[in-house]
Amino acid sequence: MPRRLLWLPVGVVLAFLAFVPSVTRAAGGHDKNHPHHLGLLAGWATESKEGRADENGFALGLEYEYRFHKKWGAGVALEALGQDTVRNWLLVFPVSLHPGGNWRLIAGPGIESTPKKDKFALRFGVGYHIGLGDNWSLNPEAFLDLIETGENTWVLGLALGYAF
Repeated sequence: MPRRLLWLPVGVVLAFLAFVPSVTRAAGGHDKNHPHHLGLLAGWATESKEGRADENGFALGLEYEYRFHKKWGAGVALEALGQDTVRNWLLVFPVSLHPGGNWRLIAGPGIESTPKKDKFALRFGVGYHIGLGDNWSLNPEAFLDLIETGENTWVLGLALGYAF
């Protein structure tokens, strides 16, 4: 895939984030009565390591967060990447900070599973909550996974969420 096409998902997410504040103001913010959040993530991942060509693939994931405070949550995320990537699975235990304005900052340890071995990973990310009624949401998300072997994986995606 040409490198310039890799910037297409980045541009789409950034353009989307440019106009969502007005949409979310009209739809309302986070509902305090639903501390459990379940999401299905679909996106694009790019793996890179110095001296090795980038590898790209489709990312599909399932994420759960329990909001134990209006600004804090903790959970688990399981993500699978397409066949063109080295990684098969990533299991992460993120802590989320909700600083306000429907933003979410994510950080947590995890395990990357590959055919050769399992490796320690650290995930950092950002997301934006767009309410779609009482329980549903649409969440553009971007993650950087730092792998113990010096690999980096960028994931850009859109999660369909359900709060209960």
